[in-house]
Amino acid sequence: RAKVLAHLREETFFITFARRFAPYKRASLLLDQVQELEKILSGPYPIVFLYAGKAHPKDGIGQMIMARLLETAKKPEFAGRIVFLENYEMPMSKMLLAGSDIWLNMPLRPLEASGTSGMKAAMNGCLHVSVADGWWPEAYNGRNGWMIENEEVEMSQEFQDVYDASRF
Repeated sequence: RAKVLAHLREETFFITFARRFAPYKRASLLLDQVQELEKILSGPYPIVFLYAGKAHPKDGIGQMIMARLLETAKKPEFAGRIVFLENYEMPMSKMLLAGSDIWLNMPLRPLEASGTSGMKAAMNGCLHVSVADGWWPEAYNGRNGWMIENEEVEMSQEFQDVYDASRF
């Protein structure tokens, strides 16, 4: 807890991923790009990535993604900068929706049906960063966040992951 609190200042910028941990939602996408992630976190402003959510009890891959996030959050170079919040329920969701600066959404295209967590965040004044999927292509106006465009190229999932993470 002390490591988390050490990174909290009035100007701390919170980037939040809070939703169900289904594999296609790619919660751990930035963890695969360690150099990019370190560059983001070593900038002049304090940034904290907040992760919260649950995997379905029968979703072994989703549970492995959560475990990987927990392991990464414990690494010395990310302690206090990547935080996994346990016991994600409605009261915590309300606080995250009201207190986040950016709502992160990185699903594998075209699998996002709607994106209700991002819609709720937007209604609470939170900027949005998302791939062009679900509701975001219709809602994006250039002032309410950022969109990672799809260049209409057939890509393997591995290449798509690297491409999308590099655009963040």
